[in-house]
Amino acid sequence: MIYVTAQQLTTLTEQIDALLEPYRDKAARAEGSRAVSIVQTAIPAPEGGA
Repeated sequence: MIYVTAQQLTTLTEQIDALLEPYRDKAARAEGSRAVSIVQTAIPAPEGGA
């Protein structure tokens, strides 16, 4: 559980996407690499929750 504002969550999501971007290029993949599914879910808790 993390505690962030809506703007911080947007920024965090963009940073994670940027971190993963170099690995999405099939032409630049490392020898022996395999496809990996990444699941990214951000669901705000109800107000007053957690």
